[in-house]
Amino acid sequence: VQRIAIDKRGCRFPWEIPKDMRVHKYYSYSSCVVQCHANAHYNLCNCTHHLMPVLSDQKYCDMEGLECLTENFDTLNRLHAKGSSKPGLVCDCIPSCVEPEY
Repeated sequence: VQRIAIDKRGCRFPWEIPKDMRVHKYYSYSSCVVQCHANAHYNLCNCTHHLMPVLSDQKYCDMEGLECLTENFDTLNRLHAKGSSKPGLVCDCIPSCVEPEY
């Protein structure tokens, strides 16, 4: 299964980390979604919520940044499938090949 291309098998193994996922050492669907949220926080408000992972070249939000996150709550905290026209995030996260799904 590991020899099949990621886009064909539709899942990632823990060691197959996407280039834009720079915080976590191993891939999981949930770590990908967390990274997607953190990136969106930083891209929109120039800071990241203090409960999110942050890279060394980024900063956590001060009060002004937290206001920005609050004002953009609907955009930052709703996940949608690719092609959706609703406000929210579209994260390019696929299931893990080793995590059970319930």
